[in-house]
Formats: sequence, C-alpha cells, structure tokens
Amino acid sequence: MASIKNTGSIQRLRQRFGRRRTMRRPAVAVFLLAAVALAVACENPQAPVSCGPTSQQTINVGESTSVSVCFNDANGDVLSYSATSSNPSVATASAAGSSVTVTAVSPGSASITITARDPGGLQATAVANVTVPNRAPRAVGTIAALTVAGGETATVDVSGNFMEPDGQTLSYSASSSNPSVATATASGSTVTVTAVAKGTATVTVTAPTNAQARGSPDATITTSDGVLGNPVPVGALAPNAEITVTVPVEVPSGSNPGVFHVGMCVDPVAGETNTANNCSSAVMVTVAAGATRLTDNSAVDDEPEWSPDGARIAFSSEREGNNNSEVYVMNADGSGFPTRLTTNGEFDRIPLGRQTGPRSLSKAAPPSTS
Repeated sequence: MASIKNTGSIQRLRQRFGRRRTMRRPAVAVFLLAAVALAVACENPQAPVSCGPTSQQTINVGESTSVSVCFNDANGDVLSYSATSSNPSVATASAAGSSVTVTAVSPGSASITITARDPGGLQATAVANVTVPNRAPRAVGTIAALTVAGGETATVDVSGNFMEPDGQTLSYSASSSNPSVATATASGSTVTVTAVAKGTATVTVTAPTNAQARGSPDATITTSDGVLGNPVPVGALAPNAEITVTVPVEVPSGSNPGVFHVGMCVDPVAGETNTANNCSSAVMVTVAAGATRLTDNSAVDDEPEWSPDGARIAFSSEREGNNNSEVYVMNADGSGFPTRLTTNGEFDRIPLGRQTGPRSLSKAAPPSTS
C-alpha cells in the first residue's frame, strides 16, 4: 500500500510541475517579443510629425479659443506640448496636454507656434495664425442740448457717450454745422462749444474708426484678407473724401519670392449699411530673391567691388578697430576667410571709380565678362 501511495504522489508532483512549465513558456515568449520591439524602436527613434496645417483663428479682445493640434509619433511615444506667441501683446497661448488655448489681448496679428516633443527631445512644430480684429467704437445715448450766451463757452465730457469694445483709448473730434453761430473743439474727451452769434447749430462729436492694412494674393482687398501691422486711427470723412495713410510693410524673414497685394480696410461704423467701399484698391508688392550675407561682425564692411572674373569681392572694413579702415578681398561665394590687402595706419578705401558693385556687402550678380 505504501508503494502505491508513493507512486500516486510522484504522479501528482509530475502533473503539477508539468502544468507550471506549460504556464511559464508563453510568458517567456511574450517577454522576448516585447524586448525585440523595444530594441527596434530605440535603434530607430523618429521625431513626431504634424498631421497638417492649423486653421486661421479670429478672436475678439477678451475672448479665448481652443486650437486643434494633431501630431503623429512613429515610435508611439507619449508627447508633451508647449505653445508660444510671436506677439504676446496681441494674443497669448498656453498648452495643457494636447489642448492649446489662445486668448486675445489687443487688436493685431500673431503667430502661435505649437511644439510637440517626445521623451528623447525630438520635436515637431505647427503654426496657427491669429487675427484679433479692431472693432469700431460705438456711440451710446445722446448729448444733452446746450444753451450758451453770446461770447461764452460751455464744455461737455463725451467719454460716457462712446463705447470702445477693445478697451483702447479713443481720440475725439468735434465740428459745428454753423460756425457763424457756434464753434466746437475737442481736447481729449472734453468738447468746448463757443457761442459766436444768436442762432442754433448742431455740434457733431466723432470718435474715429480705424484703418487696417491687409495683404492679399490677388488685387482685390477684402476684410477677410490677412492683417498687416497695427490699425491706424482714421477720423470722419466727408462724402467722397479721401485720406492717405502711410503703412510700413515688412516682409517676414524666409518669405518666398513672388507678388502680393496690400490695401487698407476701415471698420464699419455703428449703423452703417453699405460697406462695399470700405476697402481701398490694392498696391502690388514684389518680393525679390534674397541676398546672401557674406560677412558677419559688428564692424562696418562696405564698398564691395567684384573682380573682373566675378570670383572674388574686394571691400573696405573697419574690423581692426581704432577707427581705421583697411582693404580686404574674399571669395564671392563666401567660402574661406577674407585676406587683408593693406596694413597701415591710414584710412584705406576702395578707389573711387571702381565702386560699381552693390553698396552693401551681400552676394548679388557679378558684372558681365563679355
């Protein structure tokens, strides 16, 4: 009987150990497979990639919006996000996880750069362009009638009669319908009315609207075109009157050569029903191919002159200091280092009559050798 019991115990032990070995084998296989996949991912780390361009955002002052962002990571890494604004005085941006919130601060335009970064530091960016429109002020209520004796003046504070939706400081102008009866002037928000003679006159107080420069790929300027620069206050215009506004236009670094158009649009005033002529005609702007910078220092490098074969450029430079100019020559393609040709305490320049090259030290077309 003892031997039979022992045999049964051995069989039970074999069965038990057999089951354990059967359970462990898949676990080892899964572990090895995961290790191989991890090794492949580590050997070929790839930066995240943006899914595509983000949409243009238009937000009023004081409002916020969420910008949808999409990045793909081939390694399946968990990404972290950050957002920065090119102009925080116009719009700010913050990121919480993959959610980016943009808040409008003041009228203008800004670019929001959204960065997705993996744990290894590899990253990708996407840009969302934001426009904060400059809304026109609105008249509120009416100004009470005034009775002014001849030769006397009366003042009215009109700040409470206008509402500026974007919180900007308003300037005012005042005009009289009959200056022979009464004149009107504005200083800040105070309007002064001076009685000239007996009679009645209507004094009109105006808070100017704004003109905004806009850029368009075609010759038709509309309020949906991109904003350029900051708005310019524009006073009231008589029917068919015109005003000339000078707006500096800066082409962003890295822009592709080509043609675009610039015009101005004014904000509609309260109660305006016909806005068809609120935008000007267009001015064509041509962006030429950029020059290549050849020198990079804080000294004055000027008077460039091409060699006859177009391979080298001679120029004068004050890079040695001591308010002294020497003559140098360098390869026209910017390779190598400039060679100093003069060494003395005199102020050496490129000889007059030989200065036929461009007036700034940048790479342009060489002279013809024919």
